[in-house]
Amino acid sequence: MTRLLSALILVVACSGGPSRPLAEEILGEWEVLCRTDKESTATCLGKENRGMYKTFLPAGKLVSGARTGISMDGTWTLTGDELVLAFEGGGMRIQESYRARIEDGRLVLWFPTREFGSVLGRVGAAFEPGASKQSAGGPTSHAIGGVAYTLALPPDYRLARDDNNRQEWSPSANTGFIVKLSISARSQTQVDGKWVTPPCNDYDDGGVSGSGNVIDGVERDTSIGTTVCLDGRDQALMCSAEHTRGYLEKAELDAALALCRSLVVEGGLDARRAPR
Repeated sequence: MTRLLSALILVVACSGGPSRPLAEEILGEWEVLCRTDKESTATCLGKENRGMYKTFLPAGKLVSGARTGISMDGTWTLTGDELVLAFEGGGMRIQESYRARIEDGRLVLWFPTREFGSVLGRVGAAFEPGASKQSAGGPTSHAIGGVAYTLALPPDYRLARDDNNRQEWSPSANTGFIVKLSISARSQTQVDGKWVTPPCNDYDDGGVSGSGNVIDGVERDTSIGTTVCLDGRDQALMCSAEHTRGYLEKAELDAALALCRSLVVEGGLDARRAPR
């Protein structure tokens, strides 16, 4: 009897006792770590730097916003695992309904009607990225949205995002280029009163695109890339290269563009073509 009682005490001690209700665990400040298109996911390949946060306060009060200074006051209610966030102002009411759970210290908010979600972590908690595909240097094979591709990456790159038809390859450590891939719908044209997607052609495939911004008072290039038209699909695969510092030096533009020009897609026109 004494041995049985000791075993029961040991089991209770190791289990950490009963977990707190979700309504208690959710209280506090959380930051968005990543997006997800799988409800079962509670880990992130990488951490977003958008500074989005939610603060759940007692009595159903809520503050949601970004570190840039934009925030909204609202309310939260929890029924079982259904979390409803509501914001009112200017004669308008915005309501968001999620399935919520806490797993391994992270808050998972799943948007059932749109089938995507977010993984949030406690503000100030250490971030550990989930395991992901690594590059050994040279052509790296993978797929996005059911489209297989190869991309020539430097060694020690890792897949740091893979959700909602968006991927990101970045250095495992230190600084360097970031390669971002995304699939989006192609523009349509009207034929006999119906909107159709035209076949791929040389004019909407392989062109060079880029973006810029004023950073610390200096006009900077922030990305450069190409687009691959996907034959037989109403979509295009876009590739852009950035730098971990937040902008590209002029001397880095060719090397950054070369990363996207190394992209070869099954079912797409060859992305390796001279800039127009």
